[in-house]
Amino acid sequence: MKCKCKTVRAFAYQNGAIVAEGQNDCRPFLGICWTSHFHESQLAWKLCRSKHAEEGLAKELIEHLLGAAPFGGLKPDYVLIKGHYYACEPCARLLKSLGVKEIRVRET
Repeated sequence: MKCKCKTVRAFAYQNGAIVAEGQNDCRPFLGICWTSHFHESQLAWKLCRSKHAEEGLAKELIEHLLGAAPFGGLKPDYVLIKGHYYACEPCARLLKSLGVKEIRVRET
């Protein structure tokens, strides 16, 4: 059964150019997509183990930060999240800890 999670992507911009990006990634718990079977249930979302797009972006930003450190580091102006209507608090804190000052969101 197909995952019910919609595709969400996150992009880090510096000087108008995309410097890093991430996308959500479905990882079924026990090999079962719980949101497909129990879509309306809060339990389904708690059992969902998908990786947020912001997590993938953070991983890429960390890799860039480590690799670019001798050259002054990477300092994104902002992050744009496409396909969702907010960044959850843990993801927002993670991005801010990496120097992101602004998070913008676009549902489509």
